[in-house]
Amino acid sequence: MPAVPPPAQQGSTLSPCIQVCRIDPMLKLCVGCGRTMDEIGRWSRLNDSQRLHVMDQLPARIEKLGPQRSALGLSTKGTDQ
Repeated sequence: MPAVPPPAQQGSTLSPCIQVCRIDPMLKLCVGCGRTMDEIGRWSRLNDSQRLHVMDQLPARIEKLGPQRSALGLSTKGTDQ
């Protein structure tokens, strides 16, 4: 299973959301997608370039969330390999 799924189209908004919305209290990151609360809140106002910049950072964040993701049965790898 890919750690960071291919970008989804939600309406017309490019998004890494996988509908597993839980914020890790220590890392302040969504366990599902790896975004911060601020990024999630601003997502609809970001342009595609800004979204892609955030999405480039997600694999490293997903690796940091390994134990939390594992507990939910999600991949703990920071890449799609």
